[in-house]
Amino acid sequence: MADITNEQLKDLILGKFAELDKRIDHLDKKMEVGFAELRGEIKEVRAQVEGVRNELKGEIQAVRNELKGDIKTIEAKLDGFDKRISNQEFITRSIFATVLGGILLALGRFLFPIDVKKLLTSFADFLNTMSVL
Repeated sequence: MADITNEQLKDLILGKFAELDKRIDHLDKKMEVGFAELRGEIKEVRAQVEGVRNELKGEIQAVRNELKGDIKTIEAKLDGFDKRISNQEFITRSIFATVLGGILLALGRFLFPIDVKKLLTSFADFLNTMSVL
């Protein structure tokens, strides 16, 4: 092998560093381009996500409005049912009271037999004595 001088060794090392710097610069440029592309894609994805988000907000609002209308309709129907149930309870109580009264009258009639004609004539006599008639 030939003897290499310090100057040659220095030039060789500097040459290799220059090549390495060129490669690093080239890689930096590629990375910058790649990063720029990634940033652009990220912006596109963000825009798409924002669009989907806005669509969902609109759909959610539409569903909310629809549900509010349905709830109002259901509330109106419930008010109607409440009125019907109130009427039904009144009718049921009236029927129960009538049946109970009839049973009590029948039981009283059975336990205490009275002559209605005698009762009415004695009541009329009482009123005559009071000179109301």
